[in-house]
Amino acid sequence: MRESGLMDISKNIKNHKQMKFEMEKRIKELSTLKKIGVIIASTIKLDELWKLLYKQLCRLIEVPSFYITIYDQEKEELYDVINMLNGQPRSNAKKRRRPGNGWIEYIIRTNKPLLILRDAKIECRKPGTVSGDDKVKSYVGVPIANGTNVIGVMAVQNYKHENAFDEHTVEILSSIADQAAIAIENARLYEETQRLATTDHLTKVWNRRYFDDYLQDELTRAQRLGRRLSVLMIDIDNFKSFNDTYSYSSGDEIICIVARAILVSCRKVDVVGRYGGDEFAVVLLETTSSNAVNISKRF
Repeated sequence: MRESGLMDISKNIKNHKQMKFEMEKRIKELSTLKKIGVIIASTIKLDELWKLLYKQLCRLIEVPSFYITIYDQEKEELYDVINMLNGQPRSNAKKRRRPGNGWIEYIIRTNKPLLILRDAKIECRKPGTVSGDDKVKSYVGVPIANGTNVIGVMAVQNYKHENAFDEHTVEILSSIADQAAIAIENARLYEETQRLATTDHLTKVWNRRYFDDYLQDELTRAQRLGRRLSVLMIDIDNFKSFNDTYSYSSGDEIICIVARAILVSCRKVDVVGRYGGDEFAVVLLETTSSNAVNISKRF
């Protein structure tokens, strides 16, 4: 009896230690999730957000492979904004592709997490299931969604071990994905606000405020580094007479046509701005005055 009692006490002590360990682990996890939420909420640049999500997730679980895929509903396209393998970028971000019948598409379609506990090579070939990467042994993917609107998928993968993840992994990933959805929308709103503040509402080229700031920066850089820079000033002949004859709405159409013609004629590195009314300006980097004249003849 005495020996049995000692065994019971030893077992209780062991259970108590285990419970204490699990409780401390959970408290640390919740504290980390709270910190992640604060960090995510304060990030307004999308490129920084993806890296932060990956970095913070690595503090909670083992992440041999990680990706976030965004779903462009308007164009019906998918593209990876981050894709990491063993801490290194694995593929070109924002490479667009059409949805197929994979795990990502399943998550987007159902707005539900997908947990593959066994060998993915077996799991993905079972009748009635979606296709996936045969090399993946364990997988967890969760939707990034605002309500019923799925904007992307966040996933972790393991290429070496089966049953590497569990339902708790799903909970952690889902918690971060919920916070990420809000942060993504905030970042997109910020980017749209910035775009509207620097873009001409009619032609969608840069407005004068942005153009003047950009030109000043490039002039300073060109003088400091001894580089060539040219500026073209363009206006539309007899534009006032056209407006008076055909109306201002027709004049707006002409301005848009001219803006597109200038953009098509310039290089990607050149900056086009609407300077006011029917006036446009173009900054030509590394361009001599004679080359600038030749470029202007394309318009």
